[in-house]
Order: sequence, then C-alpha cells, then structure tokens
Amino acid sequence: MIGEALVFLLSLACLIWAAHIVVDKTVLLEERLGLSKMVIGLTVVAVGTSLPELVISASAVVIGHPKIALGTVIGSNVFNVCVVLGLAALVFPLQCQRWAVRRNGIVMLLVTYGFCLWGYQKHHIDRNVGIVFIIAFVAYIIYGIASNEGELDEEGEFVGHFDDDEDEEDEDEVEDTHDEGSVAASDAVGSSSAHVDGEGMSKTAKTEHAALSIAKTFAALVVLCYSSYFLIHATMKVASSFLVGEYVISLAINALGTSLPELSVCIVAARRGETDIALGNIIGSNISNILLVLGLSSVLTTLPLKDIIIRVDFPFLVLTATLAVGFLFQPRGITRLKAPLLLLIYILFIWRCVKYPM
Repeated sequence: MIGEALVFLLSLACLIWAAHIVVDKTVLLEERLGLSKMVIGLTVVAVGTSLPELVISASAVVIGHPKIALGTVIGSNVFNVCVVLGLAALVFPLQCQRWAVRRNGIVMLLVTYGFCLWGYQKHHIDRNVGIVFIIAFVAYIIYGIASNEGELDEEGEFVGHFDDDEDEEDEDEVEDTHDEGSVAASDAVGSSSAHVDGEGMSKTAKTEHAALSIAKTFAALVVLCYSSYFLIHATMKVASSFLVGEYVISLAINALGTSLPELSVCIVAARRGETDIALGNIIGSNISNILLVLGLSSVLTTLPLKDIIIRVDFPFLVLTATLAVGFLFQPRGITRLKAPLLLLIYILFIWRCVKYPM
C-alpha cells in the first residue's frame, strides 16, 4: 500500500515537472522564431495549461480506463475555480480589467453548459462529439489570435487596457511583469508560461542552442508518457486498496495534482496584482480541459457518463462556471469575502467523493 502511494506521488511529480519543461522549451523555440507573445499564449500556453490532464486522460483511455479521464477533467475544472481562484482572491481581490477576459469567460460558460447538456441527453461522449470539440478548440485559438491583434503594439506586446483609477504601484507591477517576459493571459487562454521566470527565459534563449531545447523537450515528453503510465496504474491500485472507484480517486487526487501548476501561477499573479493573469489562467485551463482533453479522449474511445456523474458532478461544474463568470462581470470581482464561498463549495465537492466513493 505504501509502495503504491509513493509511486503515485512520484509519478505525479514527474508528470508536472515534465509538463513544465515541455512548455518552457517550446516557448523558447517560438520566441526564437520571432512569434509574438499572444501567439505563444494562445497556442503553447493553451495546450501547456492542460498538458498534465491531456497526457493522463489520453493514456487512460488508450489502456481502457475512461473513468480516469472524466474524473481528472471534471475534478480539475471544479478545483480550478473553487480552490485556485478562492485562494488567489484571499491573497489579492481578483477584479477583471479587460473585456477579453470576460469574453472568454462567456466561452468557458457556453462550453461547460454544452458539455453538460449533451451528457445529460446522451449519457456519453463519442468520437463525433470529440471531433467537434477539437474543431471548436482550434477555432477558439484562431479567433483569439485574430480578435486580439488590436491589443498588440508593433512588437507584439500588449498595450495597456487597465482601469484609469488603478494606482501607480499596480501599474509599476504590471510593467515589471511584462518586462520579465511573462505571457499576458488577458485573452484567458492560460498563462502557465508564467511558471518560467521571464528574465531567466530571456537569458536562456540567448545561450541555449535550439538543438538542446529540442532534445530537452523530447526527453520531457518521454518522461510525460512514462509517468502518466505509472500514475494511472498507481491510481487503480490505490483505488482498489481503499475500496474507492478510480473515477473518484481521479476526481479528487489526480485533479488536485494536475492543478498545482495553475495554483502556483495564480498565487504569484495575485501577489503582483496581475488579476487578469490569474483569471485568464483558470478560464483558459477549463476551456482546454473540456474541448481539448475530453475531445481527444473521446476521439480515442467513447466516454460513458454514469447517472452519478450527471446528477451530482454536472451541477458542480455548472455552478462553479456560472459563479466564476458572474464574478467577472461584477465591479469588485472576486473579493476576500466571496473567496470562502468558493472554498466551501469545494468542501462540499470533496464530501460528495466521500459519500459516493465508487
């Protein structure tokens, strides 16, 4: 039992580490190619935000465990809104400053509603729906790049769209953050590239050969594949040891582990007053999880949706997405007074895992 738990934790740590490396090195390569930060943010970062979930889910369905894919995505989306945004709001109130973030919040809401509505009617996600999800994700990326061309200056940097009444200290923090090269997430596609220190990234880009970056990326992808394999098998063994279903283990533990990168990004962004980065990171991650991760997983195999998922977990998905978008349109955003509400919802979600462990 202890051995399986150690394998589970080690595999999860390797998975997250390898995902960081893949994103970081790919960003470096795209910067060498002269691509703008918006393009990087809407391509590499959009995928990188959900890379741990993507690898786990795809690997799980290939070896015949679609429940792990569903549990990881649903649990991750609920955790992102309730815990990540809740804790970030306790550090610094999350007030939305750009219309692009609100717009993509609406996209997240529509994607969540669409997924739940289809699942409620059909009780499964098949290959045809998966293809539609992937096409929708590609269209979302293309639209995001096209619609934000007006927000970029000639060098591909974001021009300011912050509130006029924002104090000078916050403006300085924003400028410092941009100077460090962190990817702006104002288009809400995720800014997990903020995992990489921008200044260090610039220095590395000057000294690290492109071939070495490609080699490191390939090595990280190998680690991703193997760690996901061991993680899935450890999940099944831990589930059988505790007499808990693999879906519930994925819903609680896998989801928590794969959301740790988003948590670290949002906490750092909140401390700097970069509220749009924190909000955009979560919105982009949740969109990618449904359209890309579940889309690819359902292309590989049909994902069955049991009654317990539809009756219990779908309401949590809808509730958290609705609250998140509702807070985006409120002038004060997610305040410290609202944060405990999100955390309370997640406690109820964990209670659901305990009450319905299979």
